[in-house]
Amino acid sequence: MRRMTQKRVTVNGLTIAYRVYGTGPTVLILHGWPSSSERWHLVTECIAAKGFEVIVPDLPGFGDSDDPPSQWGSKDYATIIEGCIRDLKIKNVTLFGHSFGGKVAALIAANSKIQLKQLILSAAAIKPARKHLLYYATFIITKTAKVVLRLPLINKLEPLGYRIITHITHMPQFQDRPAMKATYHAVVKEDIRKQLANITIPTTIIWGDSDKTTPLSMGREVARLIPHAQVHILKGVGHRANTSHPQLIADTIVAAIGASASTEKQATPT
Repeated sequence: MRRMTQKRVTVNGLTIAYRVYGTGPTVLILHGWPSSSERWHLVTECIAAKGFEVIVPDLPGFGDSDDPPSQWGSKDYATIIEGCIRDLKIKNVTLFGHSFGGKVAALIAANSKIQLKQLILSAAAIKPARKHLLYYATFIITKTAKVVLRLPLINKLEPLGYRIITHITHMPQFQDRPAMKATYHAVVKEDIRKQLANITIPTTIIWGDSDKTTPLSMGREVARLIPHAQVHILKGVGHRANTSHPQLIADTIVAAIGASASTEKQATPT
């Protein structure tokens, strides 16, 4: 298996960092929010070991990629990824998206002229999530911490404090990045359900039944809205399966690719 390489490409004036693993048919992975290509290395290594080339970009504003120049929506992210696919001359790609990355992947599959082989969505955030008790607890913790971090003497620890808040709550803190803060508040309000019916390529839905961020009910709704979508429900798996169950996610992705290839072969006239 080819060793991982880190590369960069400039798309629409933005520098996009990405990682490449392995060789073979291409799988393009779009991470969620907040995340990066680095947090998917366990999954990507497992997929690459099965004979695939896996490309994982840092979405704008994450990892080593540039920030968006102003407030963006999910369509802007989709445009950038389409540009990456064109500029890197990626052909016949399987597009995988997780959480926010799943929303971006679905928009590309629904609206783009980019030719995709297959779409795989995992915990895709296709609509605003219903606020639950954990959300309100996280909100209170974050607001309280921000007040404390502004106190004299303690304010010297503010940058470290924000990193700790993000790690604990998994909610991004963009105190010095107004474009990213505005972008976050914009994308979490988006609802792309009406566009899912436009997806015509083979699609697989992967969802954990213990996901509290994008609950399984949302996954079932995605499956209903995308014509002929196949569904894999993962028992005991939560939202951040890329770190909690990397081998299971990788195996499920590879199985979905294999199932799609088998279906295409059976449908091809002899």
